[in-house]
Amino acid sequence: MSVHVYKQEFETLLKKSTSQVNGENSRVIVLSIPDYGYTPFGLGNQKYISAKIDEFNSENRNIALAYNVSYVDITPLSRRGITEPELVAGDHLHPSANQYSLWVSQLLPVVIGKLN
Repeated sequence: MSVHVYKQEFETLLKKSTSQVNGENSRVIVLSIPDYGYTPFGLGNQKYISAKIDEFNSENRNIALAYNVSYVDITPLSRRGITEPELVAGDHLHPSANQYSLWVSQLLPVVIGKLN
């Protein structure tokens, strides 16, 4: 998918999300795209994958900011997958429960802040 198409589709999804909360954009949280270049599956093409992930994340961050929604950057956690293999599932591609737990640890303060 091109970045141009991604931007259009992401913005469409974000508009739908904000409409579901009656325009209370502060109730929406966007997570960055994890980098599968730091998994055994993606390691052979890591530089390309990571560059594309960075490009797409730059766009989703900018759009999230334009819509005044919270943005949580979980990509750095995903980039620990090669040095911390317990963060990658047995399929050598997807995040493991351990990595999801780290995402929750990063996301939880944002959610709690919205509830207070």
